[in-house]
Formats: sequence, structure tokens, C-alpha cells
Amino acid sequence: NSAQIFRITPNHAVTFSFTDYKIGMVKIIVATGAGGSNTLAFPSEAVKLSGDYDDSSGTKNFIQIVCTDDNGTPEFFYTISQQAT
Repeated sequence: NSAQIFRITPNHAVTFSFTDYKIGMVKIIVATGAGGSNTLAFPSEAVKLSGDYDDSSGTKNFIQIVCTDDNGTPEFFYTISQQAT
């Protein structure tokens, strides 16, 4: 998808998969918590740098994903953060 920003409100566990990626691509996911115990799972090629998903009702999770290698074995780095309190 050529979009840069995606918005979701998971009402169940979500597993992401990445396709059609190019080195240097940055994607943003704004995941709003639904108030359950929903989880997000990323592919094994994605390395988490920091943060955890917070599924508290109304909590906005800012997820930034960067593709750092699209040759051979792909590589991605991601962070998850919420508004400072």
C-alpha cells in the first residue's frame, strides 16, 4: 500500500505482515486501544527498539516502522509509544 499512515482499533489479536517494501520506507500505524486484552504481533524480521502496545480504551499507540534492508533477508525496526502523561 502506498499510504504512509494507517489507523486501526483492534478488537482482536492482530498479526502484521509486510509486503512490497523498499529500503528507507517508513510507515506509521496509529492503533487506538479498544479496552480489552488485544495484542499486536510483528514478523520475525521486525526488531522492536522500544515500547509496548497499550490496549487501554482510547489510548493512541504511535507505531513507526522503518525498512532498513530489502535485499535478501528483509530487516525492519519499529517503536511503539503513547502520549506522555
